[in-house]
Amino acid sequence: MTNKQRDVVKELLYVLLMTIVLGLAAVLVLCGCSENVVKAPTKYWLCQVLPRPSTGTLDVIPQPNAPDTIYLWDNEKGLMDDDLAWIMGEVQHDYPYYVVVASQFDAPPYDVLVIRLDTTTKTTNYGLSWPHAWYGEAYVAPIMETVGIGWQRCVAETCSHEVGHLLGFEHSAHPWDIMSTHISAGHCACADRKMLNVPHDIVDYPDDVYSPPGCGPTMFRP
Repeated sequence: MTNKQRDVVKELLYVLLMTIVLGLAAVLVLCGCSENVVKAPTKYWLCQVLPRPSTGTLDVIPQPNAPDTIYLWDNEKGLMDDDLAWIMGEVQHDYPYYVVVASQFDAPPYDVLVIRLDTTTKTTNYGLSWPHAWYGEAYVAPIMETVGIGWQRCVAETCSHEVGHLLGFEHSAHPWDIMSTHISAGHCACADRKMLNVPHDIVDYPDDVYSPPGCGPTMFRP
């Protein structure tokens, strides 16, 4: 073998080595990114949560074969069409990877995330999540009476908050998080809370409805 041939072989080996190194580097980068996806057991995997470092928020994305529709059900027909449409738009803004639907007439389908809007005098909102039953309530009347102007945003935040529970998120201590324990009728009219990348680890009712399934960051650690 001549020197020229040896040089050609060396160059080919160098190219092959660099290709392998770059391939391994790409695999490591992809594995590192996948660690940001909060995993849950397949049985309860309703969504995946992807951190967005530039904004400090979380993208909540439905998993295949999991509910991808949020159904706001004004079953008592207590809201004006314009108000219901505005509330629906705000919830859609909070969960852009879901389809948000609002209705006053039809009973909700089975395989969706349902938030029933009750215009009664009840005062307790909740999100209940079990296998194949994703259902919550948002009591609108107390919010309307307490807040006055701006009550629509409070109702929208309440709906988004309860949807978070349906997806497995517990409460957080951060005042600007949609799952914050600080949300109240007197503090939500001028706020625009998001699902932040903060600990959701305040368990108010450990033996009650805020248990699996779900995909909140504190529900199932890898």
